[in-house]
Amino acid sequence: MLNKNSFGFEEPLQNEQTLFVNREFLTLEMAAVYLSMSKSKLYKLTSSRTIPFYNPGGRRIYFRKPELDSWILSSRVPCRKEDLEYDVCHIQDELGDD
Repeated sequence: MLNKNSFGFEEPLQNEQTLFVNREFLTLEMAAVYLSMSKSKLYKLTSSRTIPFYNPGGRRIYFRKPELDSWILSSRVPCRKEDLEYDVCHIQDELGDD
């Protein structure tokens, strides 16, 4: 269940947040809340095998919380400053090779 914060954004209720603390595996419903996305979007990610999941017996879908955290961390987009620093280093390397 979600609750709107003072900015109008939906957030998990406090009891739901504490559900995730001591759990290694999350159900589809819990993972959707944990990731702040719809169950439908999460199903699509499992169908395309974009996100790691477990399907014991071919019935319910489960997710390991540490793998969800890793999946999020692997989607990091560098900031513009990092892109600019990379470009400068790359140009310096090319000029140094001449």
